[in-house]
Amino acid sequence: MMTEHEKDMKPRKVAEYRGEEARRQAAQVLMEMTGASNAGEAQNVLLGRPRLKQGETTVQVHFKATQEMATWLAEQRKRSGMRYISEYLRMLVERDMDDHASHHHTAQRA
Repeated sequence: MMTEHEKDMKPRKVAEYRGEEARRQAAQVLMEMTGASNAGEAQNVLLGRPRLKQGETTVQVHFKATQEMATWLAEQRKRSGMRYISEYLRMLVERDMDDHASHHHTAQRA
């Protein structure tokens, strides 16, 4: 049987929080769940816009594509299991950057 002290020490249910205390508690839970350092970053992670790299500045890149390209990208994104085309495009660019760095490193050795 639980002592009175143990009852006082057990975690409170989310519904027991109110007002500012509820907001702080919810933000803390979100940050813990996502590994984010603040509530805004946690929200971005949950909305499918996770941070790319810790401590690096990010910029948005836009380009136009033909309908055929857009259709192909959507199919490839789906096949890869990724949630967003932007995630798929980042993966392609990162792969190309890695390949380039690898070829550059190999060429320097020769």
